[in-house]
Amino acid sequence: MNPEEFREHFTQLNNERFYARPIFNDELMGNLSELLGKDKYQKFDELIENDDIDGLEKFLTDNYNITNKTKNLPFYQKKLSLEFDLRLEYKIESDHPYYLGFYSDGVPLYLIIEILRIYFKNPKPSHWLTGIINPKIDNKKSSDDSLEINGHLMFAASPVLENDVTFHIQDTTEHVNEEDDLTNYFLKHKSEYLNKLNNTIIDEKIPASVNCIYCYNIGQGNCIKLNGSNNKKIYFDVGLTRYKAEKNQKEIKNAIDELEHHFPDIIILSHWDTDHILGLSLWDDNVYTKRWIIPDLHSLWFKKDNTIERKANRVSSYAFRIFLELIKPEHKNVHIINEELIQTRILNKEDNNFCGIEIWTGQRKSSNGITRANNFGLIMVVKSSAHRTILCGDCDYEIIPEQLKSSNYDYVIVSHHGSKMGKFPFSPNNNKHPIAIVSYGICNTHGHPNGSKMTEISKKGYQIITTVGRSKYVFPINCMAFKRSPSVEFFKPNSCDYPIKNLCSLEKDIH
Repeated sequence: MNPEEFREHFTQLNNERFYARPIFNDELMGNLSELLGKDKYQKFDELIENDDIDGLEKFLTDNYNITNKTKNLPFYQKKLSLEFDLRLEYKIESDHPYYLGFYSDGVPLYLIIEILRIYFKNPKPSHWLTGIINPKIDNKKSSDDSLEINGHLMFAASPVLENDVTFHIQDTTEHVNEEDDLTNYFLKHKSEYLNKLNNTIIDEKIPASVNCIYCYNIGQGNCIKLNGSNNKKIYFDVGLTRYKAEKNQKEIKNAIDELEHHFPDIIILSHWDTDHILGLSLWDDNVYTKRWIIPDLHSLWFKKDNTIERKANRVSSYAFRIFLELIKPEHKNVHIINEELIQTRILNKEDNNFCGIEIWTGQRKSSNGITRANNFGLIMVVKSSAHRTILCGDCDYEIIPEQLKSSNYDYVIVSHHGSKMGKFPFSPNNNKHPIAIVSYGICNTHGHPNGSKMTEISKKGYQIITTVGRSKYVFPINCMAFKRSPSVEFFKPNSCDYPIKNLCSLEKDIH
């Protein structure tokens, strides 16, 4: 069944059997780092990193005693976000870059622990959780001993379909073939992957000059467009919210409508989290034929022997399908950045007008609750005679290269939606109105933007502006080169939609 045929089936899901696997992404791991405490989280993170399934099961059993009495304690009732890869009985073509997943923001810790215990019972990486999907209106407690989660089911292969459903998770795991297919596909095309693995990028088609940056409000995620010379549209991340409540906002509808008509020429991914890549569903498959600069995904999926799919996955199957699409031999203009490059400048473009673009790597290691997948992410610097801007992706400030931290910036795209992490290192340039932009959505329950981090950034002299409230924020980079359009709304000096003193009350409204 191809994705087009599957769409009709998706709209009629009821009492459908599913196979699911939790994704140990930055949202989950970041929340666990604050909840479990430093020592226990470091142990859990180490076990995840080493795919030590026996050790993970023992860790949960030894440290967390879930009973009918203890699960009602405040500690175990703390609600976290959980994302699942998903397979249904009806198999879809496995190498097509579609997203099929389940997401819930309201899973209490005790339930997550019980789900992980089931998942880690079987050490084989091809074994997934299993159960039944029902419409969310079916809120009656099932008669069996299944664990129940209400959440959001999404299928995205351009366009996006979504349903609110209830998962009934059984106390068992079963073998799923699809991921074996994905693994075999990669191994079959490993030579093409190695040919696209880059230490530095020399590409004449990538412009050095950027006139303007558009930071779109796409809800919970990042989507940034840079207008390059010769009208080249460069995207730094292409995120999109998973939440209906956010997609129904007028300003986000307007942003999505504009993005659908602004087809990319170049795509740069900071990292592979869903909220930074789901916006690919807004365009057709021609998007994969464009120029791409992407961090490697290889070690996030495989164990060191390169033959076994990782059980404790850091990224979704959707991310891996995109990766597989891009390593196909017909896609010639794909640069995959080698993860062995630590805090390295891999692109340096300059023109005669003191304009330029730099791309740097972080380092693939965990820190402050930020996963190694995010910390290896790409970091972008845009320079002009008038302004200097840094786009941090979701990289921990501690991981950002020292050469970048020692520079001053007029504009900062704040890392990881303003979450708690290492010390904010940047200082304003000589610009009278330095701006720090925080991208997040009203459905955020992940603890960002963090109030103390916003205070820290404000004290460094930056005016904080969030993406919440408008379709986009636009700011010129090279004032000499940019001609103002009456349809473009720029930042106004001394204006701020949500001043720092109001962020705490704003967060209360959101939660």
